[in-house]
Amino acid sequence: MILQRTFLLFIFVTLFFSCDSSIEKKSASNSEKLDLGIAPDNIKNPQTRETELPRARPSLLKNMQLIKGNTAYHIATVNGFPDKESIDLTGFGTFFIRGWAIDKPANTVAGGVIIQIGDKMYQASYGNPKPGVATKFNNPDLVNSEFSCRIPIKEIGKGKHTYSIKILTKDKKKYYSSGKREINIL
Repeated sequence: MILQRTFLLFIFVTLFFSCDSSIEKKSASNSEKLDLGIAPDNIKNPQTRETELPRARPSLLKNMQLIKGNTAYHIATVNGFPDKESIDLTGFGTFFIRGWAIDKPANTVAGGVIIQIGDKMYQASYGNPKPGVATKFNNPDLVNSEFSCRIPIKEIGKGKHTYSIKILTKDKKKYYSSGKREINIL
């Protein structure tokens, strides 16, 4: 009996922490910073900005022009580990990416961040505080430049995939693209 309870508790804790919750809460005060001007279809409660995990939306960059220049960004972690060109993940849980991005030529925060995996695009949460970025560029207006995105592994599918981040300009009419990286879902 004790062994069964211990096992059930282990299963519950494993599932809870491996999924890291399927709901993220954002404060209402960040709502303007997170809005990309694209009606998010994953808002459950506009008052608390509770959202479900993002779903692929191929039209996120529709009518936007790719800029061949450079901007400033950094992918800090992928699933809690430092970013690298290629990463292997197991076939369950989530792909969680976190970093920061700015519209450097305009010397301002970006208009948003989109994560592209293969031909699927996911709107990242953008606008959380990252004071180190403001310090690095000596510009206090860049503090709300952090992005994060959690995507279900099952939606990506097994096998090798390339991913990149798209950094929208402040006016959301153009975007920059990072170099491609590889993920292998085992």
